[in-house]
Amino acid sequence: MSAPTTGTGTAAASGPPKTGTPLRLAPDVVATPLPYGGLVLVNAVTLQLTEFGEGAAAVVDRLLALGFPPPAAGLAAWKFAGDLIDAGWFLAGASADAAAPTGR
Repeated sequence: MSAPTTGTGTAAASGPPKTGTPLRLAPDVVATPLPYGGLVLVNAVTLQLTEFGEGAAAVVDRLLALGFPPPAAGLAAWKFAGDLIDAGWFLAGASADAAAPTGR
């Protein structure tokens, strides 16, 4: 079985993050739950947005809580996480606490 691909359709140069690597929203991205289920991610600088239905929103929540999925989660989970990283919605490898603004 070959390495999972990322959103560009090719394996990332350094490969996918290791299982459990923390994932967090990119610095200018805000997540807003929708009142009837689902989730919207908005980049406050570029004003890009992406909307997820209820099922995909649950996967986004799970990725943010548990980190990069294990291979056992399946190729679809790996690709979804990789696409979010490639598109700039998620960052991998740093804890959310380390990325929190200090207020200075």
